[in-house]
Amino acid sequence: MSRLDSFIRRLTAQRDILNAITDLVAEIDGPVLEFGLGNGRTYDHLREHFPDRRIIAFDWEVRSYSASTPEPQDMVTGNIRELRPGLPRHRRSARPCRYRHRPRRDRRRDTDLAAAADRRRARS
Repeated sequence: MSRLDSFIRRLTAQRDILNAITDLVAEIDGPVLEFGLGNGRTYDHLREHFPDRRIIAFDWEVRSYSASTPEPQDMVTGNIRELRPGLPRHRRSARPCRYRHRPRRDRRRDTDLAAAADRRRARS
């Protein structure tokens, strides 16, 4: 599989997973947490699917495109392990969705993730 095909499959799987969780958490109150804002591509997608929900993003620093950057009160920067004690505590039920994207350069893992998304799409 070419690197381009691998990239496309990974992003397709990422989008499919995000789309699948939308219905699963629709009836649960509370903010959506995104760990790893990156360039804001996923944040922008979550914002589209959860227009009335607060989305709090976490990352080491803000490197996202300006149109895909949360408002300052919804952006937490720094080392999460150091920040955690000062963050507001939410009940488990108040966190309907937590998304964490950790890109890997592992073809087998990317292929496995894409295959799982393909199986999920086939069941839908």
